Amino acid sequence: MTDRPDDALGWRGPLVALVCGSVVALGILEGAARRRPLHRIQEVDLTHVPSTVRDGVPTWMDAESDPVRMGAPCDGRPEVLLVGSSIFYGSGVDSADSLRPKLDANLSTLCVRSVAQPAFTFDNQRAVVDARLADSPPDFVVWEVWHNSPNRWSIIGNAAYNFGPASRTAEQLPSPFSLPPALHAALFRYTATYRHLVAARVQDNKEHWSTVWERFVDDRITPAVHELHQRGIPVMFVFVPPLDRPFAESAADTEGPYAVVRERLAGQVELVDVAAGMAARGADVEASRVDTCCHYSPTGNSLVADVLTAPIEAMVDAGQP
Repeated sequence: MTDRPDDALGWRGPLVALVCGSVVALGILEGAARRRPLHRIQEVDLTHVPSTVRDGVPTWMDAESDPVRMGAPCDGRPEVLLVGSSIFYGSGVDSADSLRPKLDANLSTLCVRSVAQPAFTFDNQRAVVDARLADSPPDFVVWEVWHNSPNRWSIIGNAAYNFGPASRTAEQLPSPFSLPPALHAALFRYTATYRHLVAARVQDNKEHWSTVWERFVDDRITPAVHELHQRGIPVMFVFVPPLDRPFAESAADTEGPYAVVRERLAGQVELVDVAAGMAARGADVEASRVDTCCHYSPTGNSLVADVLTAPIEAMVDAGQP
């Protein structure tokens, strides 16, 4: 007895169903991966925000960067430029409740502007400061220091990734399946599912934090300070605390990364500890925050503006560095 043609081809239906089901499942998995943030790694799609790249360093502008949050031209008044990350930017609050307008209201004879942006680390901040120096230099710079300030952003394809203190190319990232470098790089660039597999294997920096911060201050902060001083622009560095514990506890921590900055920059720039200023005012950390990381509520931003007002006025009165 011979098989009928339709019996011989009966495998096609199940195979097509299997292939179609696999494609649908992979599509669902990829869609879910694209909506989910990478584990412990910040990612910025540079095609979805106004962005530029200066000497390999990406900068971008958040959609809520309106004139209230960022400031308008100073029209001859002395300009104080806020430089920082989402903390100085005011993520989590309306523009009117962010730091810049509150500080501007305190400093009535000065003009406060901001170039702070969410996710900026020191290199991004330095890039926008350099752009301002070439275009319209400020009179004074107030620069935020946060725990991720030493981190560097890597550009892979059309996106930027914060892998930590060291920048990396796609080929330098772990390859989960030991794929050829070109295929590994292509999958990382175009496939969110694969990016998650890689991100789960990216190890934390193995260097001790003190080594990272010492090199950060010597190789990156100090040259930036020197350039500003060469132009006659005084600079203040502002240490901002985590908001998962009372301000008094953060102020009492004298052994962390900020101690490295204090030791190496003592006498060169103004240094302000927000935690100490908030503790001196009896500020309640829960009322001052919008999250336990580092972002301030409207009340918190008002208090931070109060903490910064007197040191900025003193820096202005002192004049040239």
